[in-house]
Amino acid sequence: MLPALMEVVKGGSLFLKTYCSAALVSLTANKEQVKNDLMQRNIAQVVVSQLKTSDDDLMYYTLVLMINLTKAIQHRAILVQCGTIPILMTILTSSYDNRFRYRILTQLSAVIGQMCNDEDSRKMFVDGGHVVDCFIYVFRNTNMGTPIKTKVMFALRQLIVNSFDLKAVVGKQVIGDLCSDLLNIELLEATEDFVRTAFILIKELSKSSDNCFLLARAHLDQCVARIKKNVKAGTRQGELERNDETLRIVQATANPKGFN
Repeated sequence: MLPALMEVVKGGSLFLKTYCSAALVSLTANKEQVKNDLMQRNIAQVVVSQLKTSDDDLMYYTLVLMINLTKAIQHRAILVQCGTIPILMTILTSSYDNRFRYRILTQLSAVIGQMCNDEDSRKMFVDGGHVVDCFIYVFRNTNMGTPIKTKVMFALRQLIVNSFDLKAVVGKQVIGDLCSDLLNIELLEATEDFVRTAFILIKELSKSSDNCFLLARAHLDQCVARIKKNVKAGTRQGELERNDETLRIVQATANPKGFN
């Protein structure tokens, strides 16, 4: 099946390429051998070609396919060598303020976040354009609990991992809205991933002392208490304990004299 699908994505019509790309998404889900076979068949060059298309459906499925392919470091390296990072940055900077492309931006955020697992790639995204600024804009202009805001938080967390300067820049722009979202969001099963990702971002931001003051002023303590109150006993205990630890760090940094 793979040889036939590869023939189509290399030379078929946009319509056929789109449906074959969707099929490849299904075939590569949690199947390492299929991913390896595709990489050997030069799927990376196909991805590069399809990312340059003006067809949103084809671009969407190509990005979802990239999410599957970029979970392995060796596959990420091949995709980087083929020149995907500049293309991804171009898609972001040309689409970040277009609400009609949020479906694409959601997948793009996930891809960029995964690519940032490698430090060299993270630096390319940070140094090569206005990637962080674009994600901050999307964060501040999308609704709480939505998939796009969740994936943007993931991308932001990945981008700031090894930079205290970026932690400070992002913290000033997102902490107020982030804590407000956690205090006001309706806690449903559909928003669990949003809440989980929000606290992962908060944990990273709290590594900056300036951000600890901002988190304290934004009532992180109330956020943690609200989440703890609204989960069933015994569920996700590890996450709750990590949230408590983050809060202790924030309180100890923001108010060392009053911290016991």
